Amino acid sequence: IIAALIWNHWYYNLKDTGATKSIGITYGILISLIVWIKYISRINEVKFYHSNFFIGINGFAIYSCAGTTKYIWRKLEVDFNDVTDFVSLTTVNKFNFNYTNTDYRFMWINADSKKVVYETKGTFHDENSNPDKILWADYWLNVEAEKYWTVYLLDNLEKTLQDKGYITFRIYLFESSIHVPYIQLGIGYITFLLKEKETTYKFNEIKKMYTKGNDLYIEHKNFQKTFFFLESGNKNYIPLLNLSNRSFFLKALEILLGYSLT
Repeated sequence: IIAALIWNHWYYNLKDTGATKSIGITYGILISLIVWIKYISRINEVKFYHSNFFIGINGFAIYSCAGTTKYIWRKLEVDFNDVTDFVSLTTVNKFNFNYTNTDYRFMWINADSKKVVYETKGTFHDENSNPDKILWADYWLNVEAEKYWTVYLLDNLEKTLQDKGYITFRIYLFESSIHVPYIQLGIGYITFLLKEKETTYKFNEIKKMYTKGNDLYIEHKNFQKTFFFLESGNKNYIPLLNLSNRSFFLKALEILLGYSLT
């Protein structure tokens, strides 16, 4: 309406050069004002952001929206029935013995189909591994989801043992993205699935079990250290950083072998 009135005034004053000039300026101001209003409204729309995370006994989900509540730009649902392995790696980085940052990586894998169901990774700065829960929501989502995943696996422990007689644990080699079976844990025994030789330890044959660095070592009763640091007998280790379903393994180790590392 305003534009029409301005045009009407200019049309009936065509011979007035001053009116033409003022009308041109007015049109320029009006157009600039419209563009500015749209720009401001666009900025306000982009700033609108929400993320909702849901974690339960059968899986977890992520829903994120931006602009308006009707615009969902991220939707992820992970069903524990579609997952076999959870892999997590957290690396604390230091320079000259001073903390710099922490890298994290979480992977939910289906070993049967050899597919990664969900993966996230990133870097945060917090010496206590307690980053802001809003800025690093993905990190905390996986930390909490692992707890429910462990409960889920424990609930299915008896059925798995009835069907197979053991539980298979895999290791994930991050450098080469290779996921391979490494150990089998059954009632009263643990077997290392090594290429050169499978080694089984029965619960009453284990001489010693301990952690050193990020590895878990198991020594057979026949293991001995001889002169000049030579060793004989059976001794194996588990690289815990590469072990899938690590929290579940530690619980199952206590239930099936009677060893607790906590």
